[in-house]
Amino acid sequence: MSEAWATDIDPSGSRALWLFGARPLGGAWFAALLLNDQQGLLELSLVDTTRKRFLRELDERRRTPGTWVRLPGEYALRLVREAVDLNPRTSTPVPQRYRAVREAFGEAPGRPNDRSSSTP
Repeated sequence: MSEAWATDIDPSGSRALWLFGARPLGGAWFAALLLNDQQGLLELSLVDTTRKRFLRELDERRRTPGTWVRLPGEYALRLVREAVDLNPRTSTPVPQRYRAVREAFGEAPGRPNDRSSSTP
């Protein structure tokens, strides 16, 4: 993964998380996810794009009210894992495209503060 960006958490407990990664044979993947701290992963989209388009979209979003922060890639994937782990507990279906996102960006071994799954 090349970049990860997230918004602050809104009053409903949701945040946007964007993942960007170069593809081995050219082009790039851009995943936009909506995570909720009570329900899990609510929405996602995955598109084939370019770095230029991704940066243009990010720049447009950062001009709107709200805070966007850059995150370390591993931490971003752990946020996704934490959200996906909530879905079954809340009977919220995991979006069908999650498998494609997992294939494009990988999957974290645990949640953000899960020390037992930390890599040495």
